[in-house]
Amino acid sequence: MTQWNPAQGASSREVRSEEFEIIDKFQPPAEHGLALTIGLFLLIASPIVLFYLLLQLHLVNIPYWDDYDSILAFMIHFVGLKGFSEKIFLLLFTQHNEYKIIFGNILFVLEYLVTGSINFIYLQIIGNLFVLLLLFSIYKIFSYQMQKKYNRLIYFVPVPFFIFQLQYWNTLDWASSALQNITVIPFVILSLYYLSKKNTRDFYISCVFLILAVFSSGNGLFVIPLGLLMLFQTKQFHRMAPWTILSIILISMYFYNYSFGTGRELSLDGYLKHFDVIYALSFLGSAASNNNYHIASILGGGFLVVFLAMIFMGVYKTNPALFYTVLFVIISALVVSMIRSKLGISESLSSRYRIYSDVLLVTTYIFMVTTYLDSRKMILFFACLLAIPFCIYSDLVNYPHLMQRYNQLENGVSSWRMTGYGLTYPFEKRANALMYKAMKLKIYSPPIQIGRAHV
Repeated sequence: MTQWNPAQGASSREVRSEEFEIIDKFQPPAEHGLALTIGLFLLIASPIVLFYLLLQLHLVNIPYWDDYDSILAFMIHFVGLKGFSEKIFLLLFTQHNEYKIIFGNILFVLEYLVTGSINFIYLQIIGNLFVLLLLFSIYKIFSYQMQKKYNRLIYFVPVPFFIFQLQYWNTLDWASSALQNITVIPFVILSLYYLSKKNTRDFYISCVFLILAVFSSGNGLFVIPLGLLMLFQTKQFHRMAPWTILSIILISMYFYNYSFGTGRELSLDGYLKHFDVIYALSFLGSAASNNNYHIASILGGGFLVVFLAMIFMGVYKTNPALFYTVLFVIISALVVSMIRSKLGISESLSSRYRIYSDVLLVTTYIFMVTTYLDSRKMILFFACLLAIPFCIYSDLVNYPHLMQRYNQLENGVSSWRMTGYGLTYPFEKRANALMYKAMKLKIYSPPIQIGRAHV
């Protein structure tokens, strides 16, 4: 069986040449090429179109949970400040629970400055669209070892079915969550991808995505050590100094006036104390189950085995961005375990985190189809056999959750208008106060007419 293994005496260049020869054998006859390419595009597009059609049915201009504090409270504070420097300080250093979501803050302010108010539908749409950027970033690390366009398309077919489904519904159509939990992943992958390209222009692009990753979510900081490790491994020693300087600036910004006790009343020692291996494994394998952490942990363990195989096969050399993307997800799982395991093992299966497990499904497929060259047709077949039913099942099971939340938000606002109660936030008095304040300042106003996706 032909494997992608630089350790077996062939150089990386020779291994790639061998792979490209094998790929060329699968090229279709010229007269059928265009029709097949169009067919592949349509097949790849089908889960994407369905995904966004389902999401647009449940857009609603109503805040949900963390939106009250991370968006409304932030904007009330922002509008109340007079000085430009004070506004910039708030934009860059505001902390929400354990995170500083600077990228989200910038989008909130930009929307307010452009439109004169906050509209949660626009923010939800922007957050949802970042799944397309995630697909693009995955395509970049996939095409790193796939040079022929036709072959890239045919072997890419299972990927959108793994990504464009509703397993992580609780992150979608939710402004503050999508603009943190979704955006950080493509920013991280693209930073790692461009860093692996070994030229000056791409290094600068990588630095831009590093900044965006850190500004999106706290786990974006993990790109810093991963990037240093990649630069050292690929002998880009002259770029380690500028990467380190930028990293020091970003770390200083992120942890300036940072409180480890915000929200969960945990210290740094408390985070370490609450580390839970089973929680981390369940987090990694949450794509396998909505409610059974035992099953999820088994899949999570399987992903760790795949990661060890990647090390053995030298994927950190042949496709560094793929390898370090997997390592990023694993580190994220370990850290989330420290922060969230206190809330119970069921939190590891939370829908808003499941996108990380879905990414591991994709990276595992990419690893297999670019490593076991003689078996790639069979791998493609079984990946499609898994991915398409997985996508359909996930949509069928999780679409009712989107409907339920949509109805909950609309019924809540209707009740609130009549009784003063019903807003979807655990601290109802605070939600009421923020709603009235936002309306008074004309920052936001809930829809008067309740119905389908009112802007």
